[in-house]
Amino acid sequence: MMRWKLLTLAAMLLTMTALAIVVRIQSLDITTRLKQANQSMVAERDAARAQFTHYEQAVALFNQIAGATQDAHQHAVQDFQPRIIQIREALTPERCARLPVPASAVNRLRAHADQIPAHPARADTGHTAR
Repeated sequence: MMRWKLLTLAAMLLTMTALAIVVRIQSLDITTRLKQANQSMVAERDAARAQFTHYEQAVALFNQIAGATQDAHQHAVQDFQPRIIQIREALTPERCARLPVPASAVNRLRAHADQIPAHPARADTGHTAR
């Protein structure tokens, strides 16, 4: 009888040890999966931060360009203002300065201006020299 008790106790001890080993292996497997998932999320977060930083820098650059363009426009208007006053003062005494310009003359002038190329003239004709 004592032998059966010892055998049962040994079998229970062996079963508990086997179950503890199985539980430990499963917990290691879960821990490994969790660590991999965490590393993946950290990599995604870092990539998103880098992309956001890039977008933030691009927006700051565009804002800086827009501000510089606006400042340049304001400076150009301020610089040209005295010239406008000089032109007005020079034209005011002229009788023809107060006469309306005929629409046909305006249209001919616009057509002529449209024919002028937008790019500067170049010396390169596209032909080779002889």
